[in-house]
Amino acid sequence: MLANAHAYLLEIERAGREFAESVKFAARLGQQRPHVIALMGCDTRLDLGDADGALTDIETALDIIECTGIQRFEPWCLVFKARILDARGQCGEALALAKRAVEICRDTGVTFLGPMALGSYALLCRKEDEHLAAFEEAEALLARGCVSHDYLYFCRDAMEASLAASEWDEAERFAAALEDYAREEPMPWSDYYIAWGCALAAWGRGDGSAEDDLRRLLEQARKVRLGMAVPALERALADA
Repeated sequence: MLANAHAYLLEIERAGREFAESVKFAARLGQQRPHVIALMGCDTRLDLGDADGALTDIETALDIIECTGIQRFEPWCLVFKARILDARGQCGEALALAKRAVEICRDTGVTFLGPMALGSYALLCRKEDEHLAAFEEAEALLARGCVSHDYLYFCRDAMEASLAASEWDEAERFAAALEDYAREEPMPWSDYYIAWGCALAAWGRGDGSAEDDLRRLLEQARKVRLGMAVPALERALADA
């Protein structure tokens, strides 16, 4: 949890070290549930650019989950494994994993990871009707009340999915939803992604004045090593 807190403060390298220490400590103690939770820092390893290490952690976590039956953590692992495979061009396998993550959430308690899994599915499916249906289902769940990471990760992935589909208004709507959710307790992670979504939407709409914001956000992402924010910014600026 300390590592998670540092990740949300955009202290990504520190978070990565703390997740790694937690993995070793939990494994040495033979505590399987804490071991899986520590391995769920795989997204921080992705931000740090270590996709191979993240995939190793994910596979280790999935092995423990299979042996122990603590299936409610499985969707988290599947979501980030799907992102890795998608980035490597294994799009069909990635989408199948994202869909499986959603199905497991429906079986194990959809308010724990359901909206997050639906956001990932929307990002990877690249079909307008399917990603809009995923948005609708996730937003209905969030309105009923879910765990905090669902609001954060869903809004981020929904922004990215909307941007990829050139749905600039939708991207801004999800940025506004993230801002509203984090209003009482804002943090660097949410502040960054709110600005990220709005700047990319403005640029996509043809607002040339957003270029400075994109360059500033790219510089910041590289500095703090928020790697998952970088590709969309690089793609946008390639057209500058």
